[in-house]
Order: sequence, then C-alpha cells, then structure tokens
Amino acid sequence: MRHRPLLVGAPNFRDLGGTVSRDGRSIRYGLMFRSEGLSELTGNDLEVAQTLGIRLVCDLRSKHECERSPSRWPLNKGTEMLHLDISADVRSGEGSMVKRLLDTPTRQVATSAMVSIYRQFPYAFSGKLRALFDRLMTDDGVPMVFHCTAGKDRTGFISAILLSALGVDREAILEDYLKTGIYWNGVRGEASLKRSFQALPDDVLHPLIAVDVAYLDAALDEVIENFGSVENYLRTCAGIDEHAAGKLRERLLT
Repeated sequence: MRHRPLLVGAPNFRDLGGTVSRDGRSIRYGLMFRSEGLSELTGNDLEVAQTLGIRLVCDLRSKHECERSPSRWPLNKGTEMLHLDISADVRSGEGSMVKRLLDTPTRQVATSAMVSIYRQFPYAFSGKLRALFDRLMTDDGVPMVFHCTAGKDRTGFISAILLSALGVDREAILEDYLKTGIYWNGVRGEASLKRSFQALPDDVLHPLIAVDVAYLDAALDEVIENFGSVENYLRTCAGIDEHAAGKLRERLLT
C-alpha cells in the first residue's frame, strides 16, 4: 500500500496489489483498486486517474447516493460503468436500520445496527456478484475500481469476497479492511453521515464511522453459517467454482 493518498479527493482510494494469498503469490499491482466515492476528485486527480487505464468502474451505491453525489471518474473509450445498487448501508438513506437509529439514538443501537447491516451484506450482494465476476473473467475486466460512499462497509465486504476468491486468508482480509481507518477518518469520515443524521450526537455517530473488525467478522460469519464456506458462497452467488477461481488467480496473481 502506498503511504500517501493516490487521489487527494478520494484518500481511501488504494491498490489491492501486493496482498499475499495463501499459496505465497500476491495480487498484481495496478489491477484492482478499492475506493470511497469519486465525486470530489480534483483536476490533478482526474489526470492521475487517466494514467491508471481503468476499464471497469463498479459503483456499489444506491440510486439516491449516485444522484446526490455523481461520480467524476473519467469514462474514456473502453471504460465500463457497472452499477450494483446495494442499499444495505446507513449511508444509502434507506432501510429499517436508519429509522431505528433515528428513533433510538444511542451508541449501543448504532453498534447493533452496524453488525446487523453487515450480516445483511451476503444477501444484499448475492444477486449482484455474478455481474461483477463475469466482467473479471474477461480481458476487459481489469484494471478495475470498486467503491461505495465511504469505501468502508459495502466496499469492505466486496473486497473480502474478491480477496477470498483469490485465496487470501481471513487475517489478511481483515488487515486490508482496517487500512480504511488510516485514510477515511476525521471530519471527512463524518461528513456523509452528518448529512443524513444531523440530529445524532457524535458519540452515536462514532460506531457508524468506525472501522471495526467485529463488523466484517459478522458478515463473514454469516456467509459461513448460511452457505457453509466462502467458497460455496462464491459458487452459489457468483458462479465461481474451483476451476473459475483458478483461472482468476492466474490472471490476477503473480
């Protein structure tokens, strides 16, 4: 991981390159990027973005989020936008968890809401994953960037599933997840939530902003409890069997 933001307007934009799989190989640099929202890119950021040769931009935000904060990513010839509308996130402005938080604004409820949201992710993504993996299995699927609003929750889950498909173990997946706490924090981290939860005190907002391994653990535990394994989840929801996973690893690992 680079130790300075590659994009000033999206400091949680980072390359998954260098992440090591269980067989000792690592993800090639410059092929898979994860990010927060891309609506605040600077002019210089756009110039940097042009150099990355991105062929696929996967936007995990809800329709409401996309309309409120349109992406500024340069869509050059050959660049495809794949919109996977995942509304299971407090930032989407939808769902019972948002109402629950507003009705009972306590830190305990906020923490419980985050765990519940993460446990919804395997199902929220189940009908969407095949479209993404179908692109990844083609020559035009990489380099790619996938993102939501913060680059933490929905992006954290999809990153965990992609890394799992590439043979990365859970400890390394959680390590990657925690890096968001380095780049997406402080005033910037609070901004998108304060737009939706202006009445909530800071101590209640904190669990929503926090990068907590308990959250991602909850999502991965849900996968294992209800699908048997991440591998079976990939096979069931994304059509990625052992043969396809092997091809994906040959393409993306070095």
